[in-house]
Amino acid sequence: MRFSAAFLIVFAACAIQPGIYGQSFHDTCDTHSWPAISQELAGKASTLCEGVADLAVGKPKSGVRILLQVIKRAPRSDAAYEAHEALLSLYGRAGQFREAAHEVRALLAIHPNERDALDTEPLFEALSRFPDMTVSNRTPVSFPPSATRSSLAIPFTTNGQGGAFYLDTGSNFSIISDAEARALGLSVVSVSSEVAGITGRTVPIRLTEMKELRIGSIRLRNVPFLVMPAAKPPFNEMPVRTQGLFGIQVAIAVQTVRLHSDGQLDLAFANKPPADAPRLTFAVFFPVLHVTF
Repeated sequence: MRFSAAFLIVFAACAIQPGIYGQSFHDTCDTHSWPAISQELAGKASTLCEGVADLAVGKPKSGVRILLQVIKRAPRSDAAYEAHEALLSLYGRAGQFREAAHEVRALLAIHPNERDALDTEPLFEALSRFPDMTVSNRTPVSFPPSATRSSLAIPFTTNGQGGAFYLDTGSNFSIISDAEARALGLSVVSVSSEVAGITGRTVPIRLTEMKELRIGSIRLRNVPFLVMPAAKPPFNEMPVRTQGLFGIQVAIAVQTVRLHSDGQLDLAFANKPPADAPRLTFAVFFPVLHVTF
C-alpha cells in the first residue's frame, strides 16, 4: 500500500521538519535514539534528554514534569529552548493548540529573532483560537474493503455530509481542499502566514475545523484542518469527497490502526503487543516505527 507521489510532496511541504526550531543551537543530547536514551542511558543522560525521551515513548506526564524542571532551572538557556521545542511537538501532535501557541511564544521570548519560530507563530496563534481537539467516543470500528478502497482511506461524516480521507501519519496537520470545505459546509478563516505547495510556490494559509467528526462509532470534536486550493495538485485530480487528508492528530486520537491483507480497516481496537515489542516513538511530530521485514 502506498500514497501517490503528489500526496507525499505536498504534505511534506506543509510539515514542520524535525529540529527546525533552534537548529543552530547546541544539542545537549548525545544521541537521538529515544529507545537508547530511555532504556540504556536511564540515569546517565542529561535531564533534557530524559524528558524528551519520555515524551517520545508515550510518557507525557513524566516528560512534561522533567522538561518544566529544565526550564525552571535556566529559563533563558538553550536547554530551556529545546525543552519548549519538545513541549510544542507534544501539544501540537495532540491537537492542544492553545498550549502549543504558548510554547511558540516561549521560544520567541528566548530567541526573538529565530526565523522558523517567527514564521510559524501566526499559524499556532490562529489554531489556538479554536477549541482543543477532543475525543467524545472511541468505540472500535471496522470498515470493509469496499468502504476504504483497500487502503487507509477512512470513511467519515460531518455536518450530515460524508466522504473518505486518507490517513497520513507523516502529516503534521489534517488538510482539506477549499472546494471540499465548501461542500461539507465548513467555515474557512485566513492566517497571516504562508506554506509551500507542491509546485514550490507559497500559498496563504487558511484554516477550518470540523465541529464533530464521525468515523463510524468514533466521535472526535473540533478537528482542525489546513485549507489548500482545490485547483492545485493533488486535489485538482481528485473528486470532491476525497479531497482531504487526516494528519497525526486524528491518528493519535483513534490510537490503533490495523489494515488487513484483504483491505479491511480496524480503528480504535484493543491492542496488547508482546512485552518485548518495540514501542512506537515520536521525533517531533513524526511517529517512528521499528520494522522487521
